[in-house]
Amino acid sequence: MDDHARAALDVLFDVLVAEYKELKAEQRDRMGLRDGLVYAALGSQAAVVATILAGKAGSELLLALPAVAFVLGMVRLAAADKTAEIRRYIRGPVRQNVVALLGDVPFTPFGWESHPSPRRAARRLGQLVSDLVVFVAVPAGGLTHLIALPAPMAGLAVAAAVGDLILLVLLAVEILQRADLGSVAR
Repeated sequence: MDDHARAALDVLFDVLVAEYKELKAEQRDRMGLRDGLVYAALGSQAAVVATILAGKAGSELLLALPAVAFVLGMVRLAAADKTAEIRRYIRGPVRQNVVALLGDVPFTPFGWESHPSPRRAARRLGQLVSDLVVFVAVPAGGLTHLIALPAPMAGLAVAAAVGDLILLVLLAVEILQRADLGSVAR
C-alpha cells in the first residue's frame, strides 16, 4: 500500500471515529432527555396535587395532568425513537464501514453495541409498566378522582375531561406500540 492510499485510509478511519463519537454524544443527550422526562412528569404531578392540597387551586386543576403527561410522554417517546435509530445506524452502516476498512479481523467491531442481553425483555417490560403508570395511570387517576367528586362538573370541565381521556388513550396506544417487548438484542 502506498503512502497516498494509507493516508486516505487514515482520513477515512478518523472520519468514522469522529462520526461514532458524535453519534454516541447525541445518543447520550437523548437518553438524558428521555429519562429526565419521567422526573418532569412526576414533578408536575406532585406540584398539581400539592397546589390543590394547599388550597391554592380547586380540584379542576387535575384536568391539567393528562395534557401535561401527553406532551411529556410524546417527547419521551420521540427521544427514545431517536436513541434507537442511532443504535440501529451504528449497528448497520457504521459497523459495515468499519468492517470494510479493517478487513478480516478476529472480532466484531462495535460488538458490545449489539450484545444480546438475557434481561432485555424484563427491562423492556419494566419500562413499559413504568411509562404506563407515570404517563397514563397517574393522570387517569387524577381525572377519575375529579369525576368521582360529589359536586357536578360544569360543561366546559366535562369537555376538557373527555379531551383528556382521549389524550391518555392515544398516549397509552403509542406507548404500547413502541414497547418492543419481542426484541432480545440490546
